[in-house]
This record gives sequence, C-alpha cells and structure tokens, in this order.
Amino acid sequence: MVFSGVAKVTIIASKITGNFRKRVNSYPQRQQGFSIEDMMAEKLILPTEVKVCATCSYWDGERQVDSDMKLVVVAQSCRGHCLVQDVEKPGLHDVRKEHSCIWEDLEPDQEADEKAA
Repeated sequence: MVFSGVAKVTIIASKITGNFRKRVNSYPQRQQGFSIEDMMAEKLILPTEVKVCATCSYWDGERQVDSDMKLVVVAQSCRGHCLVQDVEKPGLHDVRKEHSCIWEDLEPDQEADEKAA
C-alpha cells in the first residue's frame, strides 16, 4: 500500500496522539481534495526578462514579483487584463509575435533610465 507524504504523517501522528488525524483532515484544503503540494505544483517562477503577459508591467493579473531577484511567481492557469489591448489574457501568453503588444519590463523606470544612460 502506497501513501502520500501527508497520509504517512497522519498515520504516524495518529499513533502518537489520537486527535491529530481529526485536525489534519479538518483543514479546508484537505476537504476540497487538494493538498499544499498540489497548490505549489501549479506555480511557475519566471525571470522578468521572459516576454509573456505575466512579466509585463501593463498586465493586471495575480502575480508575485521579487524585484531583487528579478523573478515573477505566477499560477499556470492565471488570467489577467491587458491594459494596452483592453482584453483578458492568460499570464503565460507569449507576446513576441503580437504586433499590437507593447510589452514593458517590470523593472522600475529609474533603473531603466540608468541603464540607458
């Protein structure tokens, strides 16, 4: 019989304390049928130089930006609104061959001006 990591922890902990299993199974994530591992597997880490909608400053979707490391964390299935084209686009939409797209780096304007000088 094969168990997932969470199931192993639940079985071991239930032998130690009888009520631990009830607490683990009462988490909303477990009741909906997906675990933290499943949620983390759906996230992608992208360098800000990759030309997709999620790395554009004109894309208004859910993402987490780490400006120090120049990375964007985005869900695989996330969608957002393109402020230039006024349409909803997926975060991983490749913009290199789109003529109506004016992709702009997430880098702050000050740093971009310093690089240009």
